Amino acid sequence: MTRAVRTAALIVAIAVASISCAVPAQASSSYRYWSYWKSVDSTWQFANEGAGTYRPKDGSVQGWRFAISEGANSSTRPPRSNLTFDQICQGVLAEPGQRRVGLVIDYGTTADAPSGEQPPALVSKCVVIADYQTSIQVMSAAKLAFRASTTGFICGISGYPRNECGVVIANPANKPKSNSSSTQATATTTEAAVTPEVTTAAVQPRSTARANTNSTPPPGTDSTPQEQPASTAVSNATGPASSGLAGSPWASILAVVVIAILGALAFKRGRR
Repeated sequence: MTRAVRTAALIVAIAVASISCAVPAQASSSYRYWSYWKSVDSTWQFANEGAGTYRPKDGSVQGWRFAISEGANSSTRPPRSNLTFDQICQGVLAEPGQRRVGLVIDYGTTADAPSGEQPPALVSKCVVIADYQTSIQVMSAAKLAFRASTTGFICGISGYPRNECGVVIANPANKPKSNSSSTQATATTTEAAVTPEVTTAAVQPRSTARANTNSTPPPGTDSTPQEQPASTAVSNATGPASSGLAGSPWASILAVVVIAILGALAFKRGRR
């Protein structure tokens, strides 16, 4: 091994050690946000696919819950409803090319509400959609306006909350229990179920042409429900973006390695 190579290796080792020591351990944070759920065998499961791309099956139940949850990629706070599809969509029929979906919207508790706001009552609806439509379009078919961020994260439903979007809660009074890091973890909760009033949304007619799927509701405003308004980019994220360091330490390490190699080559050429 030449002196130039040994020098470069020493520089890289020192840089890696320095950067590793500079990266602090990140504590688990709690977030207040709308989480997206699917009912599987009458048990709520945190969705691992965003509502903007997932196409619900006929006879399924989808849910949204506003709550404080520990971590950005899972939650132990599912919708507080035990209603089944048969209870929500009793007597509702679907024509060929359509799907029936039970929808539960849980606006959460007063303990989790932003300051000065009061959560609306939990609601459920039976919605009929075209077979090519996604879960986010279920909300639009149910006449529920939603507000989304530029990254496709659902910030508010029916004007709740008014302004915030996936905020970090440093010391929540209603601190949730830790859950598995898996986004498919089954939720366990001690919260009492709330029985909502069951309503049936108007049947969504199948359009002869699909609407523009590239429109994303602007941040800070509620989107107006349309026939097929939601972008497939809306709510691809199932949780808020985790807070972290600005930039990756590995990018810095790579830069140091490149500089060290170039320096070694220059040193070697200078010795010739």
